[in-house]
Amino acid sequence: MRRATPLSSVCYSTKPFILVIAALAVVGCIVLIIEIWHPSTVMSRMLPSKAVRKTTFEKDAGPMFVSYGRADAKLVSHLFQVPNTSRAVWKPKLVGSSCGCVSVNVEPNEVPPNGILKVQMSFRPGYARREQVERAVVSTGAGELAFVLRASVFPIVWPERIGRELTLESDCAEVATRRVYISTYLPLSSDNSGKRLSCSTDGVFSVRLLPIAQERIGDLAVHERYEARITYAGKVLQRGQTVTDVLRWKLGDAELDTSISASRLAVITASPNSLFVNGTSKMIHSALTISGKEEFSVIAVTSSNSMLRVHTQTSVPTGQSTSHVLDLVLSLESTRETTDTWKCDVIVETDDDAQPFVRVPVWVLES
Repeated sequence: MRRATPLSSVCYSTKPFILVIAALAVVGCIVLIIEIWHPSTVMSRMLPSKAVRKTTFEKDAGPMFVSYGRADAKLVSHLFQVPNTSRAVWKPKLVGSSCGCVSVNVEPNEVPPNGILKVQMSFRPGYARREQVERAVVSTGAGELAFVLRASVFPIVWPERIGRELTLESDCAEVATRRVYISTYLPLSSDNSGKRLSCSTDGVFSVRLLPIAQERIGDLAVHERYEARITYAGKVLQRGQTVTDVLRWKLGDAELDTSISASRLAVITASPNSLFVNGTSKMIHSALTISGKEEFSVIAVTSSNSMLRVHTQTSVPTGQSTSHVLDLVLSLESTRETTDTWKCDVIVETDDDAQPFVRVPVWVLES
């Protein structure tokens, strides 16, 4: 009869394997702890590096005060420095940016392990009160890195939603008045503190400024809002005649020139002159009312700005009437992610011999 193997012999024969497994478990725990505290320092040497974690680097440049219309506005700029913690040699290349106004300089051409990737990003701030955010993406050959640069833009003189041109229309043109609103933002540390907005012209128009609101924005700036009553009281204009002038806004050392014109009221007019677009869908659905003193019909509707297109056109009346309501769906062909204002003319083609085309000035605003 075969004798049974003693239990002590079995334990002795398996003891080396148990010790090996325990040792591997201890090493694994140590590696895991080191990887948690210092990511990629151990695993990058044990495993081949196939990709870099997609990381977003952000910089807030803080408040930027700009003078509307000046070409010497200060650049918003920042140098991002990213260490290469992988085993791979990075070959950085700019993939793209959020706007053509963004300048991105990437160097060096190759970044070895433990080297530093330098991305110099800058842009010239727009002239509107907003949080301007610009983005850039750089490929390293092993992954992509995203860079975000933001700034709080404060225009010192800012005509709200009126662009750089104003038009007054009057049936008789003896008196034509338009009310517009102007905002000013002055930093508290500025030498211009306490100064007020003024406006001068060449004499064709007169401007009366009425301060209507004032508020302090934290420890940064003082915001004042004005109502400007712009009046033309010159000679009676003939149909088709136009007179122009220049409005020179001044606040301390910040200046802005806008043009102003007055013309005889057209036979056909349209409203509204402000359309709101959803920032996500970039679509506009609006009812455009075309009115005239005499009966006319509408043939077609187009746009003078390539950024705003008549996407669909429904219920375009063709019969003779003094008023037509057009149910329009427009699309804004823009990739900008920031709030902005676009100006264009919606062109209505009619069968009126005296005025075959009606140009309706429209400001498109992101809601």
